Amino acid sequence: MLLNNENNNLNHVWVPKFRLTAKEVSSMLGICRDKLNRLQKEDKSFPKALKSGINRQSAVYFDYLEVMNWYENWKNKVRSY
Repeated sequence: MLLNNENNNLNHVWVPKFRLTAKEVSSMLGICRDKLNRLQKEDKSFPKALKSGINRQSAVYFDYLEVMNWYENWKNKVRSY
């Protein structure tokens, strides 16, 4: 998203994070971590988490665009009931 002032000069450029933590995804969706864990297990269309390394303790992230696409599809599905 680009925000311009009255003189059409570039003021600020906002770029979303590509990788989101589980805490950030939970916050974006307005759900608790337990609900996010349930979504991952029960909803096959929910985005798969990505590990940042090969170690067992490597951080886990979600792709921003995958989460946003899932949410848009979820909204359309819920509204069609």
